[in-house]
Amino acid sequence: MEAVPRVHGIFKVNYGAKIGHIVDGTSNTMAIAEMVAGGECSIRATHSYDEGPVVMTDFTPNDPTPDMVRWCDPADGQPNSRYPCDWTSGTQGSLAGQFNMIRHTARSTHAGGVMVGMCDGSSHFVSDSIALEIWRALGTPDAGDLVEGF
Repeated sequence: MEAVPRVHGIFKVNYGAKIGHIVDGTSNTMAIAEMVAGGECSIRATHSYDEGPVVMTDFTPNDPTPDMVRWCDPADGQPNSRYPCDWTSGTQGSLAGQFNMIRHTARSTHAGGVMVGMCDGSSHFVSDSIALEIWRALGTPDAGDLVEGF
């Protein structure tokens, strides 16, 4: 499995973008996206990891590709789980440990999409069928990829 390059969102460990750094526009940049925590032993949906921002846009909302995590509840890793994750025998044995990558896809219990909070303070429901290019553009504050009417 090839590692997906990380985009720089507005939040990550020990970092929060200033409004002036959000050059794509606050109404074009996500601050947060809905995520489900999974089972009681899962650490998904935490604020951030050193590998990436809170909002990860590797896949569109509710994509069935398993999240890569350091720890997840054993029930979450089962086939057809509502909260799929890839974790085997601890950090060093997992894909997350091999790539030093964490991937938390935006997920919700809403049918058809997730709620997102934008940097301008607005909130929107984003469909699972959003184009991946647009979803990724919404996750970057300064890539020059302006999005209108998503």
